[in-house]
Amino acid sequence: TTNGGQTWSFLIPSSAADFNDLFFLNDNLGYFVGETGSIMKTTNGGTSFTNINSGGTDDLYGVFFISPDTGWVCGQDAAVYKTFNGGSSWTQQTLPSFTNGCYDIFFTDANTGYIGSWANRIYKTTDGGTTWSTIPNLPSVNSIIKLQFINPDTGWATSDYGKLLKTTDAGQTWVLQHDFCF
Repeated sequence: TTNGGQTWSFLIPSSAADFNDLFFLNDNLGYFVGETGSIMKTTNGGTSFTNINSGGTDDLYGVFFISPDTGWVCGQDAAVYKTFNGGSSWTQQTLPSFTNGCYDIFFTDANTGYIGSWANRIYKTTDGGTTWSTIPNLPSVNSIIKLQFINPDTGWATSDYGKLLKTTDAGQTWVLQHDFCF
């Protein structure tokens, strides 16, 4: 859309993969991630796309870029990759424990980031993803599906069973803010 959502244009990327997430840095630069390690990049607002090789074959569920050059993707079987060159190449990063799936990734700055994961886990890095630690003592919510921060301290996480968590201390502690399950 170019008019605030009044009308939409259908864009067809040159890939047969299903896409799970997208991230745009501005009007033109955006990334899509999906099945079998698929990453698509657009530099013209979605008019055309370039296939990018992530270096892996696991399904990707989350993508986040902090700048045009630096970004991360995450997905199935603890797949986490980082790029320093706008997606031209990717380096695999390692989580401290096995997880079936990493569903979302969010960074508050170039060093501090979070991954929402299967089995009631949130991982945190303070060095751009070189090392990750598991945040302890989360309320029991099952899988963490989506993360969003409005500043370095305040953020929310949603689960696949309708629970909403909140942190106000940069992810050190999380409280159950609301349970939408009926």
